[in-house]
Amino acid sequence: MTSRRILVSVVTSALACGPAVDDEPERIGHLEYDYGYWATWGDGWETGEWYRSGRRIELFPEQNPYLTHLCGTLTDEAYDHLERTIAALDPNVDYALPPGESCGWSDGPGSRVHLEGFAHSPFLCDWLCCRDELAWIASTYFLAANELSDDPIEVHGQSFPVIDADLPCD
Repeated sequence: MTSRRILVSVVTSALACGPAVDDEPERIGHLEYDYGYWATWGDGWETGEWYRSGRRIELFPEQNPYLTHLCGTLTDEAYDHLERTIAALDPNVDYALPPGESCGWSDGPGSRVHLEGFAHSPFLCDWLCCRDELAWIASTYFLAANELSDDPIEVHGQSFPVIDADLPCD
C-alpha cells in the first residue's frame, strides 16, 4: 500500500511539474488586421489582432476585459469578397492615407491592415477612415467582431453576415 502511495505521489508531482500550459490558443495563419481605439467603457486603449487562415479568422484581444478570444469561419461571400479585394491590390503601391489624414487616431495605436508580400504594409485603416481600396478588409473584421460577440450590425433591419454560423471554428 505504501509503495502505491509513493507511486501516485511521484506521478502526480511529475505531471504538476510539466511544461506550463498557455490558455491562449496558438495563432494560426497570418496577421491581417489589428485595431486600436479608445474604449469608452474601459481604462484606455483597446487593442487586438485578427489572424486569418483561408476562411478561418481569429481575434486575439490585447487590452480588453470584456472580450476574449473569438474565432469564426467567413461566409463564402465574405471570403470571396475579401480575396478579390486583396487580389485587386498592387503589392508595390503605398496604400497609406493622404498626408495630414490620421483618422483621429494620432494619439493612439490606430488600426492597420497587414498584407503579406506588400512593400509598404501595414497600412493605417479603420472601418470609418481608410483608403477605398482597403475598406472592405477593415469592414470585414469590424462586422466579424460584432457578429462573434452576438451584436450583429443591422442597417434598416438588414444584417450583413460575414460569419458562417453553420461552420464552427475548429
